[in-house]
Amino acid sequence: MKKLALLAPLALTACMTNAYDEDPYDGPDSVMDGAYRAIGNEPFWSLDISDGRMSFRNADGYAASESNFAFTPDPRLGDVYQGQRIRATVIDRRCSDGMSDRTYPDTVTVEIGTQVWRGCGAPLRFFETTDERGEQ
Repeated sequence: MKKLALLAPLALTACMTNAYDEDPYDGPDSVMDGAYRAIGNEPFWSLDISDGRMSFRNADGYAASESNFAFTPDPRLGDVYQGQRIRATVIDRRCSDGMSDRTYPDTVTVEIGTQVWRGCGAPLRFFETTDERGEQ
């Protein structure tokens, strides 16, 4: 039982909030305002949302995409992007990927069938303008 207690903090680092007062990215309120990327690790995966398309890919070679999906802002759940196969929930809560010092503005959950991936996300501009520490 002690071993499980020691491993619990490691499991939480995949997507945790932090105590920073400043938002590391002051960008669009909605993913629909521009290109967006979410990433996660253990296992590695990515989700891109742009030009009316959601594209998911993981390290095992699995890929899925949607060209028709609905956007629903939900004050309790966050922004929900629902296609026939992919459901992505973006919550405005800072997140750390657990592998770098970068802090992302959003916590993201992706569901495809019974599989669930948890990670962090930001508008694509965030990835292009910040370093591994999340600094510009």
